[in-house]
Amino acid sequence: MPTTFDRHLFARYLQVAAILLVTLLGLVVVIDLLDNIDDFTMRAGDRGAAYLAFKIAEYYGTYSLLIFERVGGAVAMLAAMIVLWMLQRQQELSVLLAAGVPAARLVLPVFAGVAVVGLLIGLDQEFVIPRIAALLQRQKGSDAPTEHRCDSTPDFSTGITIFGKRLVLETETVLQAEFVLPPDVAGTTTTLTAPAAQFLPDEGGRPAGWRLETPHPKPDELTLTEYGRSLVKRVGGTNDLFVLSRVNCDQLFKSGSGFTKRSTVALLDRIESGTAAENDTRRMRAYVHRRLTNVPALLAATGLVVPLMLRKESRDAPLAFLRSAAAVGVAFGVLFGASLLADAAVLSAESAAWLPIVAAASAAAWFFRDIAT
Repeated sequence: MPTTFDRHLFARYLQVAAILLVTLLGLVVVIDLLDNIDDFTMRAGDRGAAYLAFKIAEYYGTYSLLIFERVGGAVAMLAAMIVLWMLQRQQELSVLLAAGVPAARLVLPVFAGVAVVGLLIGLDQEFVIPRIAALLQRQKGSDAPTEHRCDSTPDFSTGITIFGKRLVLETETVLQAEFVLPPDVAGTTTTLTAPAAQFLPDEGGRPAGWRLETPHPKPDELTLTEYGRSLVKRVGGTNDLFVLSRVNCDQLFKSGSGFTKRSTVALLDRIESGTAAENDTRRMRAYVHRRLTNVPALLAATGLVVPLMLRKESRDAPLAFLRSAAAVGVAFGVLFGASLLADAAVLSAESAAWLPIVAAASAAAWFFRDIAT
């Protein structure tokens, strides 16, 4: 059962982590705002200082959620080191060890705090970032959706290639769209053009796909194979066409990194759909495994920090910080290297996710022999 000291140490950890996070966010916001204040003032026009302050707060309030997802792990590790240093500096460690409390039992609240931060990062990734992904790409201080460059992307499950001049993420619309139909869909290679095409997700038994407004050629002028008629359908009562495809807007915009702002369920669905290229599918699979093993990875890294901060004969805080930071840096370096090897198909996604955890946990077990008693 948690003791009074457990609750005290756990609360201290959360307090230190919160202070570090707010400090880091404030530093990032100030630096970024100094570089981009002209964008905010230009788009605010003459609507006053209150409106300008609101747009700045709105943008950076949203952007802070992405920053937390990216730096939360580093904050968790740094908070653990600071709390352990405070434990020694205030002589609490010596008193509790003298009372017969093992150091391994003493630091359990720190592990619990790291796990909480890891879970918050996971909740941010799964439920928050996917909902604000389009807002994160909006121009600073803008009220209107931003148009982005649209990459050409083939749907490897159907053979249809999607082009476009511009892309609006918030409405999931491609402007001046072009859909290239292969011969097995339209008899010969045929290009469908439309002023706009909107992606519609699965809903009410309708499969996911794109609605093309007033396409050219028109539905009556289009010759489709039997297979093509199952993919390209006329929208009843209109001249619009509906093209079945599970390729959505974020695959047309920064396809190599845009998937990191999707939920795990959406990523698994995309991997199973077969719409992405093999390289992209491999990167997504590796990323899903890293996301699912985020908490064990943080706990393994914490296992490195604890014995290096609480060594038997050492009470030198700067040296302990240096040792711990170096060990965590090596652990994150192994994680990054394993990710690169997984992207290059040298390691499987599962091996790339678990290899750093096993290495860190093994090193932590070795270093725990020297923990203070």
